[in-house]
Amino acid sequence: MVARVMAIYENRVFKPTVPLALPEGTKVEFALEEARILPFTGAEDEYSQRVENATSLEELFAAMNEAPEDNDYDLCAALNENRRIAGERPLFPPEQKGVTW
Repeated sequence: MVARVMAIYENRVFKPTVPLALPEGTKVEFALEEARILPFTGAEDEYSQRVENATSLEELFAAMNEAPEDNDYDLCAALNENRRIAGERPLFPPEQKGVTW
């Protein structure tokens, strides 16, 4: 199982920010990446409400087309990292970065 979980490091212990469905004593392996804390603009709440309140696919797609931009997020890199952690080959080899079909 591979999961991405946010945690807070306090008193030399990592504390997950959400409950985990793991039995006590389960050994896990994890990679550390410092979380990016983006400034809160309020647009995220408005966007989330529009997506949640959509009653048709048309409304959902319209809301999703107006999602707040995150220009620092690299979807290909995130997918490759998830596959690397799972022991799988990358979907997007580094030499193909930026190649469009």
